[in-house]
Amino acid sequence: MSAFGGTTESPVQGKATLEKLLTPREYTIFRYMEEGMDNPAIVETLGIGMGTLKAHINRIYSKLQVKNRVEAIKRGKEFQG
Repeated sequence: MSAFGGTTESPVQGKATLEKLLTPREYTIFRYMEEGMDNPAIVETLGIGMGTLKAHINRIYSKLQVKNRVEAIKRGKEFQG
């Protein structure tokens, strides 16, 4: 694509913010992860099941194009940059 003046940057870029990319619930969970809370603490705080939490976390990873919590938090900081 560079021949057409475009770039080959990742799709997660530009003016997008974390709040726009994630649903409100996903964003809340992301913030708890960023604060260092583990899954059992997040489950208890939000009053949801572990399976539900893991589904939310997997969607967060997918949207941020990462494979784990450390990468997700790092990518999230890029949005706040």
